[in-house]
Amino acid sequence: MYEYADALAKTGISSYEPDGWVAQAMNSGVAPEDYLLFRAVTANITSDRDADGNAIPGSKKAKILAAIDMMDLSDEEKDALYFASGYSESTISEAPWR
Repeated sequence: MYEYADALAKTGISSYEPDGWVAQAMNSGVAPEDYLLFRAVTANITSDRDADGNAIPGSKKAKILAAIDMMDLSDEEKDALYFASGYSESTISEAPWR
């Protein structure tokens, strides 16, 4: 949150160009408070593990999609968070809001 606020302040008073997730947040079309809430909610999401300790394929993605879907956002904003999570256009049909 502080990183976002810092970058926002710098862009207001200089020619500073943010990068990384901050730039992505600023260009996503999602309100900053919603984007930051999404980052906070999903920051510690991990894959479920089987009895042998191996990651269960798709379990982390399912949790992230559920977190996005629970947010009071338009489908376009949810799509932006989906892409910000690193998922591709080719799999967006898996999203529950689609």
